[in-house]
Amino acid sequence: MRLRGRTEWESAMVAFTPPGGGDAIGSGFVAGRRRIITCAHVVSDALGLDRATGATGEILTVTFAHLPGARAATRDARVSHWDPAHDLAGLDLLPGEGRPRGVRPLRLGRHVADAEVSMFGHPPADSGGRWVPATLRGRVAGGLVQVDTAPEATLALQQGFSGGPAVVGGHVVGMLVTAGSGGRRDARVLPYETLRSALSRPSALRASVRDAFSRYLALFRGGPGSKVAAATIGAGVLALTVALGVLIGDALPGGPSSPGAGPTVVSGIMASKEDYFNDAEVIRLLAERGYRVDVTRRGSFEVAQEVIGGGEYDFAFPSGRPPANLITQDRRSRDLFVGSRSLFTSPLVLASFRPYAEALVADGVATPREGQDDEPLYYDLDVDKFVELGLEGRTWDDIGFGRTPSGEGRQNGNVVLAQTTGAGRSNSAATYLALVAFVANGDTAPTPGDVAGLGRRIRPLFEGAGLPQPGIRTKYFSDEGLSQTPVAVIYEHQYFDWQVGQARNEGLDRERVLLYPDREFITDPELVFLTERGKTFAEDVLAEDPELRHRMTELGFRVYVDATAGASGTDQLYAYLEQQGVPVPPDPASLTQAQFPADTGALTELIENATNSEVER
Repeated sequence: MRLRGRTEWESAMVAFTPPGGGDAIGSGFVAGRRRIITCAHVVSDALGLDRATGATGEILTVTFAHLPGARAATRDARVSHWDPAHDLAGLDLLPGEGRPRGVRPLRLGRHVADAEVSMFGHPPADSGGRWVPATLRGRVAGGLVQVDTAPEATLALQQGFSGGPAVVGGHVVGMLVTAGSGGRRDARVLPYETLRSALSRPSALRASVRDAFSRYLALFRGGPGSKVAAATIGAGVLALTVALGVLIGDALPGGPSSPGAGPTVVSGIMASKEDYFNDAEVIRLLAERGYRVDVTRRGSFEVAQEVIGGGEYDFAFPSGRPPANLITQDRRSRDLFVGSRSLFTSPLVLASFRPYAEALVADGVATPREGQDDEPLYYDLDVDKFVELGLEGRTWDDIGFGRTPSGEGRQNGNVVLAQTTGAGRSNSAATYLALVAFVANGDTAPTPGDVAGLGRRIRPLFEGAGLPQPGIRTKYFSDEGLSQTPVAVIYEHQYFDWQVGQARNEGLDRERVLLYPDREFITDPELVFLTERGKTFAEDVLAEDPELRHRMTELGFRVYVDATAGASGTDQLYAYLEQQGVPVPPDPASLTQAQFPADTGALTELIENATNSEVER
């Protein structure tokens, strides 16, 4: 049964699923700005760990399945409080993984014996979650409190309710740790006093400060005559300084930077360009200049939706122009402050592996760019032929994947297509979908009259292919990438950043390659400033500071030499890659400029028809 008057609390509820996906195996709830509380055994099961194994520092995905407007979202969180003796765990959302819009943390409160409570959880095969009326009784063994399911309840507390809260008047007075078995209607909850420890314990961030300080002191414990490299000492000082700076910055209010004052805190909502703002070196450089960026991560179209819906930020940074245009047009129509600045660009690419690229070459779909050695990293992709393979349902085995020099003896019976994130959320996925539609429409931009039929025609390439961010890139660069993600739609800078890291450490990655589509969009991202503070930050800091701009190059972006004129910093990027031992892409043999649908409404309808899903508006 569902209890009236409880839906306003549901946004704070989260669900945990097993490693391979499936029905929820437990629940949890948001109890602080970034803190989620649940059972330790739920965390272990969600990670696929033995329950006797510690999980501190592990990262897992939680699902907010009950957001306003029937929305759902996933976030990554790190285990920062681990108390298996009480079956209690606390998780902190990762930096950049802010709470979804509309989530209100629940407060803890003391329980009263015989109080009527509402228990929330996710029973098997019920992704929507259920409320169960119950009554708190007295304390029992182990410091727990007995809770009895109400006689009128049609559902007993069971698997999926572990970690779920007992709520009274919007306050959590307990958390279910043991459900009744054998049809019994009594269960056990952790009381308020125990749950409170999951909020008062030092966060993972404070622990990192202690660790940094310990490592720093350890440098000087070698005794008389010990030799400590100056660079090592410097690294220890830097680690400690950055950790302390972040910690102190969290506690200080924003405002103009001045001696004795805290940093100017600038809030930004963005998609893949979080790679820049969450970079440790960028954080350090900004701190030196008196700034800290509070990052909220979303898909690009979710960025537009949240800003248009009233989200308050200093700037928005979607990864392409269509969502940026949505924001700009909406704010201008309402006479709200808005402007934009172009900082850098990064083309959309298809990232793959050598055996798959060789199969595409053998089938006449891809061609290595000229001027490379015997192990080319860069290929031109005939998008028309590539799309046709997918629409015909041809598999990698069909085109000889197992007969290539690098893939000999391997098998892959999956259809040849590119994996993307959800096109209704992500600019990269929407752009790739529009590219496929352009090609399937005879190299012609789809009109409003074309999109319904065209979307249904290309649907087999996209239906069910979307994964929650950052799933595609993470899977591609994982050890299982070759088998799980043959072709992934990413941005060029993400590949270059990976290769620079590999060249510095283990040596150039010769297995991962890039397929450049022979048609391309101009999808340069625009930073849209929404306040005067955002404008100052974009124009006077990001666009003008030489070190911050050079860091953009180091992270693989093509930085605008003159942001006003729109010149691209390809030469600077290629020079940097060569310095790092990463080959640069030769010029393409030919390139066709693709075009988006005539208007944003047509693009939205195209996405909905191609993915059989509703676009976030």
